[in-house]
Amino acid sequence: MHAREILRWLCGAFCLTGAACTSDEWPADPADYIDDGAGSSDDGDDDAAMGVSGTQLRIFEPESASIHFIGEPLPLIAEVTDASGAPTTMTGVRWGTDAVDYALGSDAMSEVTLPAGIYDITAQLEVPGDGRLSASVGGVRVQSPNTGVYAGEIAMTLEVDLQGMSLAPVCRGAMAVTIDMKGETLTAEPGECTLDLLLFSFPAAFEVDATLYGNAVSGEVTYTFAGLFSSSFQFEGTLFDDTLFAGFVGELAIPLILTAPANGTLVAAKLSPYVDR
Repeated sequence: MHAREILRWLCGAFCLTGAACTSDEWPADPADYIDDGAGSSDDGDDDAAMGVSGTQLRIFEPESASIHFIGEPLPLIAEVTDASGAPTTMTGVRWGTDAVDYALGSDAMSEVTLPAGIYDITAQLEVPGDGRLSASVGGVRVQSPNTGVYAGEIAMTLEVDLQGMSLAPVCRGAMAVTIDMKGETLTAEPGECTLDLLLFSFPAAFEVDATLYGNAVSGEVTYTFAGLFSSSFQFEGTLFDDTLFAGFVGELAIPLILTAPANGTLVAAKLSPYVDR
């Protein structure tokens, strides 16, 4: 078995034992790759450095722009080969990053548990006659499984009985949500919708204030109609399968017009796991 295949097999073993491996669920962002001038591999999934004598240091794990979850071991796997491409017995690969003030590992195969963040990771090796070889990968992310950018809608439906007619007008608006890298903060952008009720049309602006506890989400959505009056609703929900589901019930009072039962839903699906912080 070729050395590269052995390393790939070992990486798979890391995954089977519960360690975090490079995510292939989301496409890597090319902007997150870094070029340290040391050379790159021919297949683009790792970074490498080559000495004068042909000795090569290549990083297999982690990959640039890969995603790993908080609390799970992040595998550090490198290979040292000679000029012919054959594995060597050289040891002493040192792993590090400027993001933390401690060494990540001290062997060609190591693992480390890192706090949430975005990392540039470097492997270094002292080679007799060549000095120090250094290979790097960039944009390695450690984050919550819930981290990302979500998009969907908030819909509020009224139950109106107007002069013997049963109506169900809906105020429906787009919702944009971001969950931070720690998976602790959910931020929703303000939005707008319009409630049409027979001859009346009520433009509304809404704001969402949410709190996230693990996969459980709760908070308040406040509607302001025509800039004149407001109504707030408490909601509860959950994050499941990369989708936010939440709902609320209450009563909407439109001064001098009507008071009606209201129920609503908040639904947003993850568009991307990449956030800045």
